[in-house]
Amino acid sequence: MSTFTSARFAECIRAAGFDDFVATLVQALNQTVSIDCAVLVDVGPDGTRLSSCASHRAGPCFDPSAEAIACASVFGAWRTCERSAGKARALRDPVLLHRSTDECADRSLYGSVPMADRCFVVLPRGDNTAILGLYRRPGNRSFCDADRHAISAAIDVVAALADIHLRIGAVRNVPRDVEQAWNAGLSDRERAVARLLARGETSRTIAAMLGVAPTSVITYKKRAFVKLGVTRQCELTALVGALG
Repeated sequence: MSTFTSARFAECIRAAGFDDFVATLVQALNQTVSIDCAVLVDVGPDGTRLSSCASHRAGPCFDPSAEAIACASVFGAWRTCERSAGKARALRDPVLLHRSTDECADRSLYGSVPMADRCFVVLPRGDNTAILGLYRRPGNRSFCDADRHAISAAIDVVAALADIHLRIGAVRNVPRDVEQAWNAGLSDRERAVARLLARGETSRTIAAMLGVAPTSVITYKKRAFVKLGVTRQCELTALVGALG
């Protein structure tokens, strides 16, 4: 997580599930690589676009709707190329696509685009796939090797944040039994630990904040996970975000 400062990471966590998430993510990435605007698209197993959102800094030369379509098309073309080359495999890890290394990411294939350059981050999410398009405005230079290396260095963190954002958006209507478990099933200490974990704090930091041993934090975390029916950190973050 060296590409992201802890403060920037926490800002992205707080923005997850809201309209300013992509803009906040761009600000975090801009600490190491210049990005003018971005769009995040969630695509189903059949290639259907399920949702999309763009940064607020897009500007008049950027059409989020058209770019959302292009993102899905780039992903589809890339998967087709993989299959035709006999390299089809289960997509588990994030992948960075750019026209310099991947023909399917060549912007000329998708009509005139008034941007200096763009690249795509493919983010697997179980059955679905998220695609993050990153752009530079006209007049700026293209993404060079150093830029792409900087994005690649942050790709796992970006994937986790995008997954959290999309999960929160998908669980806005929290089941009644889960809401009851949160309000009545968790102890005050378990609820406090869950909130802080969802905010991105570490067990050691939480222990210091609550004045308990780190091992106690782990115990409270395990109890909260069982009572809430979650098994992963991103699920907890999504749930706490939906509960407000």
